[in-house]
Amino acid sequence: MGRRGPRFLIALALLTAPAAVACGGGGGGGGSPTEPSPSPTLTPSPTATPTPTPVPGPGITFTAASTGPGIVLAQGAGTSASSLTVEVRAAQVTGLYALAFDLDYPAAAVRFQSAAAGPFLGTSGQVSTQVAESTPGHLVVGVTRLGDLAGVDGSGVVLSLVFTPVANGSGAFTFSRNTAFRAEGTTLNLAWAGGTVTVAR
Repeated sequence: MGRRGPRFLIALALLTAPAAVACGGGGGGGGSPTEPSPSPTLTPSPTATPTPTPVPGPGITFTAASTGPGIVLAQGAGTSASSLTVEVRAAQVTGLYALAFDLDYPAAAVRFQSAAAGPFLGTSGQVSTQVAESTPGHLVVGVTRLGDLAGVDGSGVVLSLVFTPVANGSGAFTFSRNTAFRAEGTTLNLAWAGGTVTVAR
C-alpha cells in the first residue's frame, strides 16, 4: 500500500480514540451495583387477653329434692343474697285441710326468722299457723284451716319460712313426724320431700 504520512496516522488516531472511550464506558457492566432489597419488617401478632372465668357471687340457694306430687319444699321468690324463703307447697293434692310436721334444718348455715301462711289453705281468718323452734335447727309446725270448711284440692303454697345466712356451708332440710289431714280428721297418704340449702358469701 505504500507509506502513509504522519497526517494519516494522526487522523486515524483521532477516529479510533472516541470508539475506545465509548467501549471503555460500557465495560463496567451498566452502572453502579444494585443494592439488596431491605428485609420486610415482621409485625408481631397481638397477644390474646384471656377471658377471666366468672366467679359466683355471694348468696344463698335452696335445691328442692322433688317437685311432687305430695308436700314439698321449694325456694321462694323472696330469696336474696341475705335472706332465704323456703315454701312448704302442696303439689297435686286432694282434700287437704291441715298439716303437722317437724322440720330440721342446718343451724350452722342459716337461722330461722319468721313464718307466714300461704294462700293455698285460705285467706286470713280461715287459717291458723303455729311455728316453734324447740332447739336450734328444729322447727315444730302446725297449719290448719278453721271451722266447717272442706279440704282443698290442687297445688299451691301452704306456708312460707324465712331464714337468714350465718356462715358458709350447706345442709339438708328434712321432715319428721309429718302428717296431712282431711277435714274430717282422717289422714292423707302423701309423699313428703325436703331439700338442701347452700350458703356462699
